[in-house]
Amino acid sequence: APSVPVYAWGLDSGGTLTLPSFPLPVRQIAAGSGHGLALLSDASVVAWGRNTEGQATVPGGVSPAAHLAAGMQHSLAVTATGGVIAWGRDDAGQATVPAGLDGVSRVAAGELHSLALKADGTVVAWGDDTFGQSTVPPGLAGVIAIAAGAHHSVALRSDGTVAAWGRDDAGQLAIPPGLANVTALAAGAQHTLALRADGTVVAWGLDSAGQATVPPGLVNVTALAAGELHSAAVTSGGTVVAWGDASSGQLSIPSTLTDVVALASRGRQTLALRAAQVAVPVARRDEDNTFQGRVGILRAPATNALEVAGNASKSAAGGWLANSDRRIKEDIAPVTGALDTLDRIRPVTFRYTAEHLARHPELPDVTYHNVVAQEFAEVFPEAVTESGERLPDGSPVLQVDTYPALITALAAIRELRAESAALRARIQKLETASPASDAAR
Repeated sequence: APSVPVYAWGLDSGGTLTLPSFPLPVRQIAAGSGHGLALLSDASVVAWGRNTEGQATVPGGVSPAAHLAAGMQHSLAVTATGGVIAWGRDDAGQATVPAGLDGVSRVAAGELHSLALKADGTVVAWGDDTFGQSTVPPGLAGVIAIAAGAHHSVALRSDGTVAAWGRDDAGQLAIPPGLANVTALAAGAQHTLALRADGTVVAWGLDSAGQATVPPGLVNVTALAAGELHSAAVTSGGTVVAWGDASSGQLSIPSTLTDVVALASRGRQTLALRAAQVAVPVARRDEDNTFQGRVGILRAPATNALEVAGNASKSAAGGWLANSDRRIKEDIAPVTGALDTLDRIRPVTFRYTAEHLARHPELPDVTYHNVVAQEFAEVFPEAVTESGERLPDGSPVLQVDTYPALITALAAIRELRAESAALRARIQKLETASPASDAAR
């Protein structure tokens, strides 16, 4: 039988716990107060649950979507071009997207307000501003993640620090002094959670049901979620830990739930996204163990027998990246500022000196492409080590591991893609406006 991609538990208000069938692998989930959203592998969106304000009726033009968020009774989606589409309740303007908003990479939704994170690291907010939750702090920049509580907003900067604004009646803006090295955030109704690079969790704000009292010994956390009066975390083993109010089953984690990679929560319910699983033939020693078909995990296979979008591991190095399993990693953080880093790396061509070739006759005397160790060490000092060989003067010969440059290049491509999407959106906007301008002239 196929694996269940999404689990739900807690209060079944509006039918949040009555999950639809998902025709394709699920990439992302979002939880509202009574409705849920799922982003599928083909960039289409599925919604279910309470639909009193149209929050579970996905409008046309949303797909292909890139990111989703669910508020109390409204929903948000980032389009493939970096725009934002909103639907559902709009009594405070929470579903009225600001004109000209583009270049967006992520969205977040509170009770009556909405947030958008742009590719340039700035934040845009709209909707209810009764408590200043939609008034972005002046000068806020370098943001890489956002979250929205009922009436407060939080942002994670690329340097691992946190900013918060909006309602502070329960200390939800009281960021603990010295909090640093944060990699992810979650915002509940009146409390806030932060995941640090060492896999530990810090919480602050309303603690009336213990929702801001992190369980002792909770480590190796990879993802967070926060509801009205409860909190939840995913550990590196794919298990879920929850704490706080249990009056509506918020802490009753399904016993069959395993391999979790992400959580979403609002109100008194939680959604969990499992790692994609596929049924494959069982290898036997007495038969040919060659699988002739193709298997895709979180993607449709196009070329190889097995294609994976995400983390994977194998027992020995080879065609894949060895030891890539996230369960053996900690301090996981996104690569930021990749374009600036690449600017500091100088690729060069070179030939070995006659003296070096004489010591190593196995080396062909050709032009090579690489970097200079001493220069590379200024950017990635940990990637430059002594080779064990020494020159006649006794100084060590250095060797370079250029793998960090490859990962940085991949991150730079993502940054360029986001900037390109923003530029395309601006150009499209200008081209759309051109006929009106011409007519006016």
